Amino acid sequence: MVWGKITYIKSGGMLNTNHVNAALYSLVGSTVNWMRYNIELACTSNAQEEKDTAIKEVNLAMTTIMRFKILMPDLLKVLIEK
Repeated sequence: MVWGKITYIKSGGMLNTNHVNAALYSLVGSTVNWMRYNIELACTSNAQEEKDTAIKEVNLAMTTIMRFKILMPDLLKVLIEK
């Protein structure tokens, strides 16, 4: 990831940390919304297969959010380093 950043900057591009930070947190927000949708589906659907799929999606979303929590500081740190 650092190599890509260095190449981008050397070619004249400028990284806006605020924009990248907002983009990363946007991904977290999208995942939360997806999880909320599937929680509602799991609680209201009459079809067992649909409920099962929604529950799997909730579990995947939780795993993704936990990964974001672990990776976010490192991702943001890479942006600040030259």
